[in-house]
Amino acid sequence: MAKQPHKHSGEHLTARTVLSKEAIAELAAAVVPLAHGNAWNSPGKVRFEHASTGRLDFSVQAPGPFSMELMTFALTIAEVGEITKIDIRVVDYKTRQQKYLGLVPVQSKKLLGLAAYRHFMSIFADGLEDRDPTATYR
Repeated sequence: MAKQPHKHSGEHLTARTVLSKEAIAELAAAVVPLAHGNAWNSPGKVRFEHASTGRLDFSVQAPGPFSMELMTFALTIAEVGEITKIDIRVVDYKTRQQKYLGLVPVQSKKLLGLAAYRHFMSIFADGLEDRDPTATYR
């Protein structure tokens, strides 16, 4: 049976700006140490993983000495003429669901690392708007 997508797994940010690929990569690098999850219900820290042409890969790691990868997401950058298109999307994720007696679901599934991912997107959008007031994003 195929894995049913989580209701929040499709959250993403798309943007258009006049900033260069290098400026976008620098902005993303500056956001990484600032982005983190909520300590009470969704802890996690964003970590840079890998860079390739037009793509930056990040992960959300659980806190603690034995940090586990909770989610991975990618920031893709494409220059089309004078406009740079940016897309941030979830690539892979883990979920958790509380159950009664290990069988009966008590609540809906929780997407692990979601708060840190949302925080990253929020700080990134604010930084993009500061650097390029003409930038558009959704």
